[in-house]
Amino acid sequence: MLAPMILHRTPTPRPRRRPAAVMGDESPAPAVLPVPGWLRGAVGGGVWSCCRRREEHFLAADDIAFVRNLSNYPASAGKVRHHPTRIWQDGDMQFRTRQRKREANREAVLHAAAQLFLELGYHRTTLNEVARRLNITKPSLYTYFRGKDEILHECYRMGQAQMDEAILAIEASDGDGLDKLKRFIRAYARVMMVDFGACLVRLDIGELAPPARREALEGLRRCDGALRRYIAQGIGDGSIVECDPKMAAFAIAGSLNGIGHWFRRDGPSSADEVTETFVERLTAGLARRRG
Repeated sequence: MLAPMILHRTPTPRPRRRPAAVMGDESPAPAVLPVPGWLRGAVGGGVWSCCRRREEHFLAADDIAFVRNLSNYPASAGKVRHHPTRIWQDGDMQFRTRQRKREANREAVLHAAAQLFLELGYHRTTLNEVARRLNITKPSLYTYFRGKDEILHECYRMGQAQMDEAILAIEASDGDGLDKLKRFIRAYARVMMVDFGACLVRLDIGELAPPARREALEGLRRCDGALRRYIAQGIGDGSIVECDPKMAAFAIAGSLNGIGHWFRRDGPSSADEVTETFVERLTAGLARRRG
């Protein structure tokens, strides 16, 4: 006797309907986007941190608020209802805002550290002192720098960057060698009056790690080379008297470096007065008398 045959009907799969906003329909129906698990964990947990090798990133309380605003997503919900273009536009704007805030905080750490280096010296300055000056905790500093040696390196780089920018502007300008020499002296004096510039002459370059030390020495060579080049150009075009560019450059640089040691913003002479006095005195013996 044959057993009765049982026929199984295979259900026809129902096609998934895409959201109207995604399909390009003019209907005002919003797009429905699933929320990934990591986003649910970030919002629900309240703190999200990820560590990479030799680098640390933090998602602070304001970043958690950013995630909430981005998705409009409570921890118990399952879907986000926003147009995807609007989501990423808002996210990009807030990301840029956080990046600018991070850069401003990083520069504030550098300014505080440079001031302490100049006041107490590199060895007597601790990260606790820097954090106390900024009214933050010491672990917060590691969000921006790995240690005190990296902060010192960045202080050198900031000061040298100001000189490099001034040299580029002088190179692109017109004028004879004497004019460029005066611009160089004026720019050099100005850099020596700020904390990062003073770090170039008041801190020991030997405290830098070997790669950072080579970078700092290369920056000093660029400054010395530009100074000699302007003097030689002035000798060639007749605006500067005959002299040894090397010895003249040493005399000028030595005088300008002293500004980083004794200049005070609250002193009797203003920055403009000091700058113009040095320009006049340091070029008086080099300028060729005309007429």
